[in-house]
Amino acid sequence: MKYKVSYLLIVSCLFLTSCSQSKEIQNNWEQNKVCKWNDYYKNAERPYEDFELEMTLEDFPDVTFKWTEFSVTAIENGNKKGMIAGMPVYSIYFTDLTNDGFPEICSTVMFGSGIIDTHIEVFDYKNDKNYTLCERTLYDYNLIMKDDKLLVEKRPYGYYEDDRVETGNLIIEDDILKFIQ
Repeated sequence: MKYKVSYLLIVSCLFLTSCSQSKEIQNNWEQNKVCKWNDYYKNAERPYEDFELEMTLEDFPDVTFKWTEFSVTAIENGNKKGMIAGMPVYSIYFTDLTNDGFPEICSTVMFGSGIIDTHIEVFDYKNDKNYTLCERTLYDYNLIMKDDKLLVEKRPYGYYEDDRVETGNLIIEDDILKFIQ
């Protein structure tokens, strides 16, 4: 398992090079730009044990983001901050949903015991704010990337076939995370 995690870390680091901003546009994320850290939601190859990845972004130079199976945390100046929790945390994307020039951390998570739902968590690190898109027992939500855009799939709760999926955008409006078709 250690070999698989190391391989994933190397692949992630290679990919993250393409996510880095040049100095000229630092802290000025283009509208609709998406950086995919990784997405294991529909991927059977997802690591299940001892899963830990780290990364940094030029937008937050003193912060190390850490992703494990059950959480996403940030470490800044030796202080650890919990941002997203799940059972598990399936995916991490970075995109600017608040239009402040800094990326938010967007994630598909599963949560529950007995009644389990899939929903979306977004953390605005710059403003220390969490947003959730969840309609437990009514709908499940997951993030996908299509044509370099971050999209949301919405389906009736517990229904996993693709014939009843609605696809739309993720927005923050009136300080609320919303699915817009």
